[in-house]
Amino acid sequence: MSGLLAGKRIVVTGAARGLGRSFAAAVAQAGASVVMCDILAEELQDSAASLREQGHRLKLRLSIWLHHNPSLRRSVRLPRAARSTGW
Repeated sequence: MSGLLAGKRIVVTGAARGLGRSFAAAVAQAGASVVMCDILAEELQDSAASLREQGHRLKLRLSIWLHHNPSLRRSVRLPRAARSTGW
């Protein structure tokens, strides 16, 4: 798939449902490889499966708690992060 975000990797938090899931679908539709993160493991698995069935590229699916820093450090190394939650 090609698009505005082709060749980019996007990390989406809260990707199991709601706005996070919608955002993951939108950036995947724009051509990005998506890393989906959420603490809701079963819902995250369902969301990831749904996006894959639609032909979207998912790089990774992580069931982690992002506010618990050791969990994040063990799971993925990010070069920089945006604080979209306001903390």
